[in-house]
This record gives sequence, C-alpha cells and structure tokens, in this order.
Amino acid sequence: MGRLYVAYGSNMIEEQMQDRCPDAKLLSKEVLYGYQLECRDIYSGAYLNAYENSDSSIPVFVWEIEESDEKNLDEYEGYPHSYIKVDVNTSLGTGMMYVMNSEVGEIKIPSREYIMPVYDLYVREGYNLETIKSFIPSDTRSSL
Repeated sequence: MGRLYVAYGSNMIEEQMQDRCPDAKLLSKEVLYGYQLECRDIYSGAYLNAYENSDSSIPVFVWEIEESDEKNLDEYEGYPHSYIKVDVNTSLGTGMMYVMNSEVGEIKIPSREYIMPVYDLYVREGYNLETIKSFIPSDTRSSL
C-alpha cells in the first residue's frame, strides 16, 4: 500500500490528479475537522491553503499515492519552500497534507481559472459554497 495523501482545493479534482499523479487512487471523501481554507499569494499566483482552526472543517479527498506520485506533488506544490507537509488524521489512518509555509504570501483572491474548477467540484459534491465563494473574483461572483 502507498501513502495516504489528504487533498483540498485543486488536488480534489480527479482529472487534475490523474495528470499529476497517474498512480493515485481515490479512497475516500471526508470532512477534516480543525482546519479552515484561505487563499494566499505565492510565487506564481494565489492558491488555496488549509490552516489550523479548531472551529472549522473542510472537505478533503483521501488518495493513496505511490512514491513517484509524491515526488510529482512535491514539485507541483513547491515543497519545501511554498508548501510543507503535515500529518492529519483521516478515517483510514494518518495522511500527509500540504499546507503553505507560514513565511510565504499574503491573503489574496486567486485567478478565475484556478478557483472555478474547485467551485464546480464543490457544486457537484454538494459542499457548502459560502467559503469557496469568498475566493471567487468579484466580477465572477455576481453571476453565480
């Protein structure tokens, strides 16, 4: 068995994960308690980040990934400069999740191209849209 990887944001989108991690297998769709989403600016744009907040929870997908998949994700996530790895508990055991390095970026609104596929996933899965709507650029938000 490979390693458990806990994804939020664009790595919940199965088509994108297929491109990034061809050997990954989706195992579970869960709620991770004790985390909240924000969007922060890093070198190449603004992206979602999960940070600890005991009063919040976020939807996550739990993937089984192989070593080659993790290397691909490390490169994609800019590990260890942009994102670091933390261990979180899932129904399947402890999994690895990427969170932004605390020294990186400011709170920003992401591009429409980045956030709309995540919004569409939230719609398809029936997740609460209020949090994700706050990350959508205002010129797009009014049409939702």
